[in-house]
Amino acid sequence: LHRNASVQIENSYAAMAGGGMKVDSLDTFADARLEIVNATSKGSGGGIMVANTVQIRPNATIVVRGTTAGSAGGSIHVGALLLSENGTLQVSNGSAPASFGGCIFAGTVESNATLLAVSDCNAKSAGGGLYVKQSLSVNGVLRTTRTRGAVSGSSVFVAGGNTYVAALEIDTVIGDGAAVAVTAEHTLHLGSVELIGAEGAMFDLAANPDGAVVVESLNVLVNNNFLSSAVSRVSAGSHSITMFCDCGEAWEGGCWAATEETDEGTEIRCTSCPAPRSNNRT
Repeated sequence: LHRNASVQIENSYAAMAGGGMKVDSLDTFADARLEIVNATSKGSGGGIMVANTVQIRPNATIVVRGTTAGSAGGSIHVGALLLSENGTLQVSNGSAPASFGGCIFAGTVESNATLLAVSDCNAKSAGGGLYVKQSLSVNGVLRTTRTRGAVSGSSVFVAGGNTYVAALEIDTVIGDGAAVAVTAEHTLHLGSVELIGAEGAMFDLAANPDGAVVVESLNVLVNNNFLSSAVSRVSAGSHSITMFCDCGEAWEGGCWAATEETDEGTEIRCTSCPAPRSNNRT
């Protein structure tokens, strides 16, 4: 999209991929705006299907909301997503009821924007909000709100490559699996993490035996839907996690993080919250 261009697509349908738009690549320049609303595809990309790269340049905006895909990427299916500083991507009400990536399914994601946010996303499989196949790099805030995934990564799922997220904010996650599930080849680094309202495990983080997992700060607000069968796991050559658990109003005495080494890796729990408002037995 050229500078100052504005395109709006509403109430569209595709018998294959790309309910609102299907292109090889998409480049949005300054002050350009693309909005896709109420789109459906029988294949991948309920709103947008881009085989190669989506680049959102400074002051450009893409909005996708109210979309459904029969395959991966309820809102967006893209090979590579590049979000520049001051670029804007707003994705909401995306659904992949038979596949991965409730809102976004991407090969790689690189965001230098202040905020990358998805909300009200649903996936039948992994990646309720965001599913990334190779590499995830977010230098600002990655925020997911009200996401659901039937398998692991109800908020965020990363299948490979390396992961770096400066700040991760998760509010309301529905699903038995881990809210955040990442498998990294070498490095998995999360800065500050805020997790509110998870039903399953908090996270499942893994790197190769010579790799490292680092979570600088993890704040968890324990809720009454933590499942007794759910466990948070970390597996890597080395790991460092600073974690704080908050029982909220359930227990004035508070709670804390406890770790246990197992054959599969390190298991981490919030303890001391009175049942049933705890994942202490996980």
